[in-house]
Amino acid sequence: GFIGGSIVRQLVARGDHVVALVRDPAKASAIAGPNVDLVASDLSDAAAIAANLAGADGLIHAAGSYRVGITEADRPAMWDANVGTTERVLEAARMAGTPRIAYVSTVGIFGDTHGREVDETYRRDPADGFLSIYDETKFRAHEVAEAAIAEGLPVVIAQPGQVYGP
Repeated sequence: GFIGGSIVRQLVARGDHVVALVRDPAKASAIAGPNVDLVASDLSDAAAIAANLAGADGLIHAAGSYRVGITEADRPAMWDANVGTTERVLEAARMAGTPRIAYVSTVGIFGDTHGREVDETYRRDPADGFLSIYDETKFRAHEVAEAAIAEGLPVVIAQPGQVYGP
């Protein structure tokens, strides 16, 4: 995606070796290169993810699914892509003893702040509802990351405000 691809290019530019877990290596040619190992993964198995994390200095979890206007039948897949994947990736990092973890969330988890400028201490009231299933799943995945932090996992959360690309 836009964020993950940019992260990989920046890491490689500074001399890092990257193991990128991607849905389809053939579709990830934009990040392929001598310092990038593309590994096919649907992120459905924490143990397999942990095996790929063995010896890693860190993990950046930027995987997710963004679609709006999906059908009721497609909601479980989006829930798994955003919430389930976050649970499995963070569990894999715990299993592998990964020393540094970055989770890419979104400022969208704040919901409608009614014009109020907020910071990371702000909490929306889930009882106010969600704009979409994407909105809800990113909020719930953010909660998963916060719970991992509370349990001592070395996670930092980044919250981009806008992602725009071709």
